[in-house]
Amino acid sequence: MQLQPLELLASHAPLWARMQPMLAKKSMCQSLLLVGSRHAGMLQFANYLMATLMCQDPTSQPCGHCSACHLIAQGMHPDIQYVKQDSQEKAIKIEQIRDLQQDVYQTPQRGLYRFILITPADKMNIFAANALLKILEEPPAHTLFILLAEQLNSLPPTILSRCQRYIFTSIAPVDYLSLGEMYSDDSARSQLFKQNQLIITGLVDLVAGKISPCTLAAQWAAYAPEDLLWFLYLLNAQLIHAQVVGGQQGSYQIAHLAALISPTRLFKQLDQINALLRKINHTMNMNQTLALENLLLGYLRSSHG
Repeated sequence: MQLQPLELLASHAPLWARMQPMLAKKSMCQSLLLVGSRHAGMLQFANYLMATLMCQDPTSQPCGHCSACHLIAQGMHPDIQYVKQDSQEKAIKIEQIRDLQQDVYQTPQRGLYRFILITPADKMNIFAANALLKILEEPPAHTLFILLAEQLNSLPPTILSRCQRYIFTSIAPVDYLSLGEMYSDDSARSQLFKQNQLIITGLVDLVAGKISPCTLAAQWAAYAPEDLLWFLYLLNAQLIHAQVVGGQQGSYQIAHLAALISPTRLFKQLDQINALLRKINHTMNMNQTLALENLLLGYLRSSHG
């Protein structure tokens, strides 16, 4: 696992301050949910938190030098179990969660706690989420769960009700589409992002009446549905920001689209994108081409519809 820095970002300060009463009393909530974008440094925050609780030098922050801190930075601490996707395109499966059922009851080897870190938790399929719920209902006192997620509404309400939430926000100038540049070149999302101008042009042609929803949906069927919806979510957010806040981010095509589609319609499109993402994350059957056609029709409906 890649070496993780044991330090906080400036944007983490408000959330870290919120945690101080719990840390001072050593009374941590057993299930924490960290929600934010991929560039918000949530894993870095989680590692810093775990190191603070497991560091062998008892101060208010991890020393960064003891064996516990070194093992956490290397992603190799024996009392931390990481649950991740097998690949970026796949969901976290029920077998991965079932494997935890024995781990959570094991006595910590090097300290007071065992940690289960699930990232991204919003990529659990419905079966995995239900299996996790059973574990969260009566976890042993020494085991703490940290869930990292990008999409809050992709998690079942039953999971949300058992977690204390911390929302990570960004104070940087908003350019949602620039988030696509943060993925490694060999990732599926990076490959799709390289087609961003082609996708945006297709949407411009759709709104201008130069192409039908059926034709464009057939063209877009070549993309992995989850990655395409991820990009469309960023695009819609960028269009809303251009309309509501203004600013210079984006190309002429972004400005042109923002002038043609109302904010109300774009918010409804975001809801539809989220609904489709939930179906994918929960491994529900979906006709991809038909779903895309319905989504594209939404851009053509009345601004007041």
